[in-house]
Amino acid sequence: MITIIGHILIIAAIFIAVIRKILTVNDRIVFSAFSLLKISCGVLMGFLYWSYYGAGDTIFFYEHAQALFQYYQTDIISFSEWTGFASLSLSLDDFSAQSEPRTFFFVRLMSFLYAFTQGNYWLMSIYLSFFSGLATWAFAHELVKISKENKFVVYIALFFIPSITFWSSGLLKECLMTLAMYALGLSILKWKAKSKNWVYAMVAILSVFVLWKVKYYVPIVLLPILGVTLFFSQAKFLRKFTFPKKLLLYVGLLIVGGISLAFIHPVFHSGRFFELIRISHDVIAQNSEKSLIPFQLAKNNVIFQLFFLNMGY
Repeated sequence: MITIIGHILIIAAIFIAVIRKILTVNDRIVFSAFSLLKISCGVLMGFLYWSYYGAGDTIFFYEHAQALFQYYQTDIISFSEWTGFASLSLSLDDFSAQSEPRTFFFVRLMSFLYAFTQGNYWLMSIYLSFFSGLATWAFAHELVKISKENKFVVYIALFFIPSITFWSSGLLKECLMTLAMYALGLSILKWKAKSKNWVYAMVAILSVFVLWKVKYYVPIVLLPILGVTLFFSQAKFLRKFTFPKKLLLYVGLLIVGGISLAFIHPVFHSGRFFELIRISHDVIAQNSEKSLIPFQLAKNNVIFQLFFLNMGY
């Protein structure tokens, strides 16, 4: 109980420090409501998995974070192995999370949070949700400075769309993804608005690294858009171009940038991208026999991809 109270006081102190910097009463109300909503969604998401499903990603992440930290505590692995500075000496049977790099990266981070919260799942969920919410708020607040007339449109879009807010909360990779994505957006806006502070560059690099490790397809889509948009906003010679030429160049650069970035990741340059889509589809189909959603079964991978694109998966 003392541990829980201590962590609640830490979160409350951070909340008070942030809210004091918010000038308007309306913004304080919005921030308070969003923070409460984000934390509540994180707790409810955990409750959904633990009490209703009884299994799932969040439980898997928690249990493996617990196992990894306990391996360190009992000297089965060294400190450098736990923190990632040395290769893990555990077998797949002992620690299956290491078989998938994205999962292993997230679980290792969660093992640090597990140690900090003394293994309390709900505190882990609250911390992740709260800091993800802080990053979302900071980005939205900076965006509003640029477009004040769209203030409440920005707030509603980023804070109060139920499915987005709920599934980007709690002990899930999506929560960390949201934190990194909005930290990246904030650092770019700050870098562009102020005197090119190197701190923003460091935050941007760290955010891209986390996104790449957790959800590699997000930076593959996001970075070309950000890069090309920044290029168009800075390149003065483009003012001479007509709109159709600008549009053609913009789309062309997006395609080239996206493809180039995609093939850095082994999933793409190994040719396993469509295979993974097929595996994911087949697993869903096998576990959805009673679903009202029809699944198109195709033995040939080429035919499957044509159905995939045609049906808008």
